[in-house]
Order: sequence, then structure tokens, then C-alpha cells
Amino acid sequence: MKVLIDTRSLQGAYHFGRLGKLADDDKYKEAKYSEGKRLKTFISIIQKETGFSPTPTKGDAKELQLPLLKEYNTLLILTRLFFLSLSELTDIKEFVRGGGNLLLMSNHPPFNEFDNPLAETFGFTFESPTYPWHRGGYGLTCIMGDNLNAHEITRNLEHGIIFNNSCRIRILKDHGYKVLATLPEEPGPNNIFALELDMKFGENSGRVIGVADSGFAGNDETKSPGPGQIGKGDNQKFIRNIFSWLRK
Repeated sequence: MKVLIDTRSLQGAYHFGRLGKLADDDKYKEAKYSEGKRLKTFISIIQKETGFSPTPTKGDAKELQLPLLKEYNTLLILTRLFFLSLSELTDIKEFVRGGGNLLLMSNHPPFNEFDNPLAETFGFTFESPTYPWHRGGYGLTCIMGDNLNAHEITRNLEHGIIFNNSCRIRILKDHGYKVLATLPEEPGPNNIFALELDMKFGENSGRVIGVADSGFAGNDETKSPGPGQIGKGDNQKFIRNIFSWLRK
């Protein structure tokens, strides 16, 4: 199972040092302290589950197109920093229709706006307001118990999924999505934290997973962009379960 990581994504750009001109922006000035560290554990989990070390993209514009995608089984996007081109949107959809997997993880505004054109291609959207900021709070949220559905990805996460903040997922078209996790104390239906779709196209079967936060995948010692939480709760087990499910 060969995995491609989009480095024009927030977590990917910090880890692989692909911010480019954005590195001159004051809000990204701490990026150097996360380079090579941000996704260290996340990448290690993928390598153990798939047998391959994930390949980072070059960070070029309009690079997520079929000539590149068809060399891989799975595409990871950990919160876009830029809008995808129309050709990329078309080709990523075709990649999934052809049996490829997509893990799309978003984040708080304004980053979710960059992810939404792709999410909407598959019938869902990452919505504001941010959770739990809209409740007047900031800090750790733990999803566990009744907020985790009995799916092989979220089963037996006794210590929960822990994150600082997230957007929320709303399903636009009923393609048969299965909700994996919902936000605590939030009424449905727009309280989804994670969902999955097993798409069937003849003999091919593409899979899509959407997660309303990507920061929790960062290593704990990295504070940019935002505190990493990969070592807390059952976050590592959650990631392992995702890749175990994707490679079946």
C-alpha cells in the first residue's frame, strides 16, 4: 500500500518544510521548530501498518493529478493551505473512483475553506463554527463512549480521541456514509467529527475518510501549528485503525 502525503497541506508543509513564500508570513514563523518532527509518529504508524514510508509531494501547484496519483494507493491531505485546482478536484475524484483511498483531515477556519471543494466533491462539507471555540472555550476535547460508533476504526478506543479544536462535518448527499465519531454535547446532524465511505464502482472500491481536525496527528513536542496531541488518549490507535481499514 503506497501512500502519498500532500505537502501543500498545513501539517505536511510544517513537517517537510514546504511552506515556500508563506514562511515569510509572521504566523508561520515557528514552522522551523516543527520541521522533521511534526508528523514523525504519524508517519511511523503508517510505515508499520502499510510496510512503506509515505512519499511527500514536491509541493508544486496543481500536482495532485492522475499521472502522479495513479502511482499510489492512498492520498493523505492534512488540511489544505491552498485551494485545489479544478483539474486536481476532477482527478482526485477519478482516483477514488478507480479504487484509490482518500484521507482528508481538515481544521478550524479559514483552513476548512480550502478543504471544502474536495469534500463537497464527495458529498460532505467541513463547517464552521469551530468546536469548542463557539462555546467560549479552548482546550482539550475527548471523544469517547457514546460519541464513538461501533466501527472497526473507532471500536475499543477506551481512552478516546483527543484534540484541541476542530470544525464539524455536515453530510450534503447520502452516499452511504458511516459516522465514526461525533462531537460531545452537540446535537445532530451537523455534529460529526469523523466519517467514512466505502465506494463501490464495479470491481474497484475506493474509500474516503473525513476527519474534522488534523492537529491531533502532530507530535506532542511540536507546538506549531498548534499543540500536537498524537501521544494523548487513543489517538495513535485511531490512526492505526484507519490505515488497517484502508489497506483491506
